[in-house]
Parts: sequence; C-alpha cells; structure tokens
Amino acid sequence: MTDPGQTGSNCEILTTNLSLPPAEVDDRARDIAARIQREIGAYARIAGSPIELDLIQIVKRNLAFYLRSLATGIVPQPAELAEFEEACGRRLRQGFPLEAVLRAGRLESQAMWEIVLERAPPDRARAIASLTMRYMDAINVASERGYVHAREDMGRSLDEATRLFLSRLMRGDFVDEAEAAGEARLLGFDLARFRVGIVVEADRVPPAGRSAIDMQLVEAAAELRAVCLDSPSGLIESGLVLAVPATSPDRVAEMVAAALARPRTPVPRLIAGIGSPRAGSSGLKASFAEARRALAWAQS
Repeated sequence: MTDPGQTGSNCEILTTNLSLPPAEVDDRARDIAARIQREIGAYARIAGSPIELDLIQIVKRNLAFYLRSLATGIVPQPAELAEFEEACGRRLRQGFPLEAVLRAGRLESQAMWEIVLERAPPDRARAIASLTMRYMDAINVASERGYVHAREDMGRSLDEATRLFLSRLMRGDFVDEAEAAGEARLLGFDLARFRVGIVVEADRVPPAGRSAIDMQLVEAAAELRAVCLDSPSGLIESGLVLAVPATSPDRVAEMVAAALARPRTPVPRLIAGIGSPRAGSSGLKASFAEARRALAWAQS
C-alpha cells in the first residue's frame, strides 16, 4: 500500500543517485553475504556450498527490492515477499536457529542502509531512514512467518515419520538392529535405552465409530507425552503406541492410568496394555507384543 507521506516529489529526490547497475548489485550482494558468514557463526559453515549461492541470490533480491522501495516510497506487500518467507523456511530445514536468521536479516539491512548512505542526498536522510525501517519491518515479518510455518511443517513431518517407524518396528520390517537404531537416532531417540511398550485402545467401538476413538486417542497422546518424556509415539491402525524409557513398568503404569483417568468424553473408554522394559528394536517389538496380549486378555 502506498504511503502518501512517501510519494510525490519526495520520491523523485529519493530516486536520484540511488540506483545501482546490475553488476554492482551482484558485487554488493556477494559482499553482504560474505559479511554475514564472517560475523554470524551459524553461517560460517556454508562457504562454497549451494546454501551460500542461495544466500547471495536472496541478498541480491533483497537489495533490489530495497532500492525499489526507496525509489517509489512503497514497501513491498506480503505476496511480493513470499520468496523471502520461503528462504527463511529453508534456513530452518538447513539447521539454522531463528536467532541467527533474524540477526542475518538485521545485518543485511544495516549493510544495505550503509550502501544507500554513500549515495543519498544529506537532506533526504531522514525520509530514507523512515522508509528503511518500514522496509525492515516488512522483511522481518516475512522471515518470522516463513520460519514458523516451516517449523510447524517439520513438526508434522517428524510426527508422521515417528508413527511410520513404530509401525515398521512392530511389524519387524527392519533388516537388523543397526538399521532400526540408525533410523531411531535420526528421529531423535535412542533404542539402546530400556523402554516399555504401551498400546492404548478403546475398550469397545462406540456408536459414533472410529472417529470418536481417534479423537480420544489424540487427547490421550498429548497427555501422555507431557508426562512420559523422550517417548516416541504414534497413532497406528489399532490405536496409540508409545515407547516409554523405564526399567520398571510400575511407575509407567501409574502415569498411564492417571493420564487415561483424566476427565474427557466418557465414551469411548480407553484402556492400555503395558509390556516389560526391553532394549533394542527386537526388545521393543517384544514389549509391544506383550502390551497387545495384555489388552487382548483384558478384553476377553
């Protein structure tokens, strides 16, 4: 949206001496990217990588957008900043913390401001500074939005990957212990620890059908994750499964019973089967089998 205070004759003055030839834009972008790598530790590792090339291109686009904003007095709309939003999401997936990404954005803005100060008429410095702040705000909002969306997507992806892993483990799909242990590490947990397999199901299918059961299981999963830390879990066809680190089933049974006893829709009633503490993929598979047998016995 155009700001009336930044249009008209002011724009003509701001345009003077602020445009850069394409070759200089490219050189300046490379200089800014190099500065980011020097001054921010998280970026020091990207030299010579595709991430560095991507960073240079994003800085180049940012500089071009910034100069255009100063020339027109118009801050880009959110739709125009979609590529910066996507770039910030990529940084998360590439392992950059949000603090480093936002600091890189501030450093980038500072460097672009310094470029403009070299060329700006002194009497226009205040107007340029005001528009620069508005431009920085727009870029920061886009960056944070991209990072948050990517984090949410990664959370959903991790949940799904964990669910699939547990399903495969219970079916015995892994070639050996090493393959299962390696995949578990990628998902952030250690199969070498003693774990108790837990299977939570509905006591019986209610008239409302499977959807009512799944809603109850999702609620139970949230409660159990809050008290059973470092416990990979997932909703599979038969119910909710968790692998809780423990060397005795007694304390686990108490936590599960307390979680399932919390007030919720009375139907369906959820029940849990608990296995014995075991280590390794084959041990955890056996513990889940014990939990299923316990459920079958309770429902017989």
